[in-house]
Amino acid sequence: MVTLRGTAAIIKRLGIKPAADPPGSTTLLGDWYLTLSRIGRVQRVMAVSSVTLLPVILPARDLRSLPQRLPDAVAEMLLVLGVPAAAVRTEIEAMRETTIAATSSRRILGTMNDFHFMSTRAVGLPEVALEEALFLAKSPCRPIGMRRPDDLTREMFGVPSSRTRH
Repeated sequence: MVTLRGTAAIIKRLGIKPAADPPGSTTLLGDWYLTLSRIGRVQRVMAVSSVTLLPVILPARDLRSLPQRLPDAVAEMLLVLGVPAAAVRTEIEAMRETTIAATSSRRILGTMNDFHFMSTRAVGLPEVALEEALFLAKSPCRPIGMRRPDDLTREMFGVPSSRTRH
């Protein structure tokens, strides 16, 4: 079970009433915060884990299918970070049941704004969502003690950080 916490724009486009008192997420990565992000004419969804601030970027087309598409994008990101496939499967299975709620953390929204600013200013970064998310995941973030979301995510799954792996 995972709670997807959308900004007002996301919830409006989903066309649903958000849960007033959502249950707690049972995933290691916690709730996922969602916002719309536009770079040029391309609109996409930026999703960020409430626990590690790991970002995932998806196309904004067909937002109603977002709860079904997000787990696959998270799985792809976790596998690239070196998380074992069995742990990825467990996390993704827990993400298949979702609740939609409004955002509740200004700290995470601030991080998402920082990520958006960095992604619009990233020189030479390929316009590939996974590559962009990996770039953002290497950025130290104040809300997690100036740690990097990619390293903290690896740690959550028992994988050595990128700086200690050989």
